[in-house]
Amino acid sequence: MVDSLLDAGCFSQLTKLTLYDRFATVDEVSNFYCGLVAEGDRLFRCLESLSHLRSLCFRLTLGVDLQDQEEYIDFYRCLHQFLVSNRTLRTFKFPEHSLNDQTLDYLLQSPTCTIDSLCIDLYDHMPVLLRPLEKLNISLSGEGPLDTFLRSLCNVRHIRLQQIPNKLLIPLISCANQATSISINFGHFVDCEWKDLTALYVEQLNLNRTVSYLYNIQFDDDEDMDISQSPSFAIVDQCIQSHPSIQNKSTCTGIAGHNVDWRVGAHVDRDDGCELAVREPGESGDGIGFVT
Repeated sequence: MVDSLLDAGCFSQLTKLTLYDRFATVDEVSNFYCGLVAEGDRLFRCLESLSHLRSLCFRLTLGVDLQDQEEYIDFYRCLHQFLVSNRTLRTFKFPEHSLNDQTLDYLLQSPTCTIDSLCIDLYDHMPVLLRPLEKLNISLSGEGPLDTFLRSLCNVRHIRLQQIPNKLLIPLISCANQATSISINFGHFVDCEWKDLTALYVEQLNLNRTVSYLYNIQFDDDEDMDISQSPSFAIVDQCIQSHPSIQNKSTCTGIAGHNVDWRVGAHVDRDDGCELAVREPGESGDGIGFVT
């Protein structure tokens, strides 16, 4: 299934690849994911042959995280080896499911890693970020050393939090004090009149005096939300309008369109070269999409 797809000569110049599906069996395990795992060795051999590959994204449906099950260990081992040996990738996205600890350590800490744009989930293992990143799109959960990790985000230029923040996550705003842009959902707690979170958000934003662009990202449940009607909106808006460094004061409360090319849920970037999208049967646009 895998090598017959990627070994074709017309893909030798491929720069961007997304493997994704939205179909699950009754057991809530993606058939497509199972196929990739079963042929993991061949998959990564194929990927190694793509010498122009710059962006790789796995967006796969899993009801539960199967990383610790025996049949999946080899897949994660091959993935780790591929990432360590590859020197062309600049973007790697593995949202919604955890990577193993060794791989997370490599992506966030190794000075030899060439990837500067990441989309990952961090669970109990939250290694301190020790190298600069251009873009980081993250979801955070579990009981890891959150404070230490957040303080290391000063190494990120563009950061996006892919979840509704709680009081433990809002300090990300002040910790990312070298970031050019921060994308975070503040509309939800403003709309819900969570005054303690609104006050904490304003406090943290006032502590970051260098961020240039701020975006209120919206999720599917927020599509009909009009935060301008909330009494708390005036407090947030006043903070934004008086902020000394924010440049997009008139637009930052809307969808983060500035970041739409790298956020979770968007298609792969199309700024140069060619791309290949592999879809699971059952999704709109079945099969292979090839764009130049």
